[in-house]
Amino acid sequence: MLTLLGSRREPLMLQTRIGYELAQDDTEARRLALIVLRTDRTIEGEVRSSLPTSQPVSLYHSRIFNDFEISAATLEAMSGLLQPTAALIPAEFRPHVVGYGCTSATMLLGEERVASIIRQAHPGVQVTEPVTACIAACRSLGMKKIKLVTPYESTVNRKIVDGLRARGLDVDSVVSFEEPDDLKVGAISTNSVVEAAVHAGGGLKPDVDGVFISCTTLPSFSAIPIIERLTGKPATSSNHALAWHMQKLAGIKKFQSSLGRLYAD
Repeated sequence: MLTLLGSRREPLMLQTRIGYELAQDDTEARRLALIVLRTDRTIEGEVRSSLPTSQPVSLYHSRIFNDFEISAATLEAMSGLLQPTAALIPAEFRPHVVGYGCTSATMLLGEERVASIIRQAHPGVQVTEPVTACIAACRSLGMKKIKLVTPYESTVNRKIVDGLRARGLDVDSVVSFEEPDDLKVGAISTNSVVEAAVHAGGGLKPDVDGVFISCTTLPSFSAIPIIERLTGKPATSSNHALAWHMQKLAGIKKFQSSLGRLYAD
């Protein structure tokens, strides 16, 4: 039985095929790809808000499965899922850079391992994550001795501290919300983040160069300008540094200067 377009009461609609042309690639356009934790409700908005308006930028996302409870075991479990999740961003999109949005998992797995797995899906692409981005950001800001703010429990904090120290940073003190539930971490207020960075744990000592806020789920963009104003010292975070580093690797040269000292560089 042949079925015609349209209802029994309506006449068949005439469909005309029309040709089209393809727009030529904009050589100035930059393409960023970001692998986001399933439980993260912060990083996509913060990274997108950091993108410049001076040139066209595309931002693609893919979500990787993870557990709401952050622990060494749940972080390690992501290693086998990283390549297929990266592959969900089609290689045909030709991203200039791929970012992996998890600080603690990167510290556990190692930056080289993360990059190697992602390049199985995107050969030759530039790769970054919050650990590499943090080191680059701290170097740019002249931060060697830092105060660390995290939401993690003590076992994860120990790995973060040891990892940062092994990479040349002097972690002077740690202030943690000690909240293992990623859902709750994503709802922590700006005031709480500022309090942790500026006042808790004896405040920011005169000889400390600045603040690093670890965790991509922990909201930080609104807090960073406030922290810098109250302390007179630079601050950055997992998302703040990652967004900046992705843009640098993609060849973006003009940043949103309202986002703090790092973006004014």
